[in-house]
Amino acid sequence: MASVVKPIILVTGALGSGKTSGLGALIAHFGYSSPRVLINDVGQVNDEIRFESSAGTYAAETIGGGCACCERSDEFLGRLLALLDDTSSAFDVIIFEASGVADPAAVVRLISEHPKLSHHIEASNHVHYVDATSTEGLLACDVALAETCVIAKSDLVSPGEIDELSAEMRSWNPHMKLLVQDVVDEHVRVLPAPPAAPDPVPAGSSSAPIALAEASRSERADVHVADFSLPTGLSWLALATWATALLARHGDRVLRLKASVPSGQQRVVLNGVRHTLFPPRSLENTEPRSTRGTLTVISTTQDVGLLLDSLQVFVDPAIEATHPVLVPAE
Repeated sequence: MASVVKPIILVTGALGSGKTSGLGALIAHFGYSSPRVLINDVGQVNDEIRFESSAGTYAAETIGGGCACCERSDEFLGRLLALLDDTSSAFDVIIFEASGVADPAAVVRLISEHPKLSHHIEASNHVHYVDATSTEGLLACDVALAETCVIAKSDLVSPGEIDELSAEMRSWNPHMKLLVQDVVDEHVRVLPAPPAAPDPVPAGSSSAPIALAEASRSERADVHVADFSLPTGLSWLALATWATALLARHGDRVLRLKASVPSGQQRVVLNGVRHTLFPPRSLENTEPRSTRGTLTVISTTQDVGLLLDSLQVFVDPAIEATHPVLVPAE
C-alpha cells in the first residue's frame, strides 16, 4: 500500500444541486491534474460517468443502491483501499461525491477510524453545493459543516438574490470559502467576503444566533459561531483533551470545531465534527512566534460565555473570545 497521504475532497449537496455537472470546474479550480472520482447515489447509477475539466476528460466510478455512510459503507471503504493499492495509475486527489442524503460527518468518520485508511487518506476539504434556484430546503447545519460552499446555477437568478443568499450563508459559517458557478459558463469563481464587524454580546448571556432575522430559513436555523484567540505557549494537547470532552458530551449540538495552535516551528491543527475529534495535523508554522492561535466552534445551542468559561478553567485562563465580542453586563 502506498505510504504517501492522499487528500480526499468530500462533495455534498441536495439532489439536482449541480454537484456532478460542476465536478470538472471544481477540480480545475483547486488545481488538481490527476483526480480519481467516486460518485455515490442511493439509487442505481451508471457504472461509469465521464466529465470534462480544463486538464482533460475523466471517468468516475460509481457506488449505487444505498448511501456510502451506512448501507454501502463496506463498498465505499473497499473502493478507497483498492485505489491505494492500484499502482498502475498515479493520482493526486480523491473526489468523493456523496449522495444527497449522506451524513458528511459519518463519511469522514469512516475514513478517520479505519485502521489503514486513516494513515493514507486525509479529508482535506468538504465542499457543499447550494442550488441558487431552489433554496427552500437549505439548512444552516449543512453550510456550517462545510469548509467550501458553491452557489451553483448563479446565472439563473439575479445578482441581488446571490448577494442575499451569500450573506445568509456567511452568517452561518463566516470562515468558509464561498464560490459561485454558472450553468452556461461552468468556470468557478471566488465570491469575496464583505467586511463585517461583530455585534457585541453581553457577558454571561446567551449569544444570539448569527443569522438574518428576516430570512425564513434563518428562523429555523439556530446556528451560533464562536471564535476564540489562543495565547502563545498554549498546550495543544490540553485543548485537544477539552475538545474531545466537549464533542463527546455535546456532539449532537456542536456542528464543527477547528483550531490552529502554534507550537514552536510547527502549527497543530485540530478538526472536529459532531462527536468526533479527528487526529491532529502538524504543519509548518510560517507565522511569527508571537502570533496567537485560533479556535472556532460552530454549534446550534452552545453559549459563547459558557464556552469561554470552560476554556479558561480547563485549558488556559488567557483565552479570549473574539466573536461575538463579550462586553460586561450592566
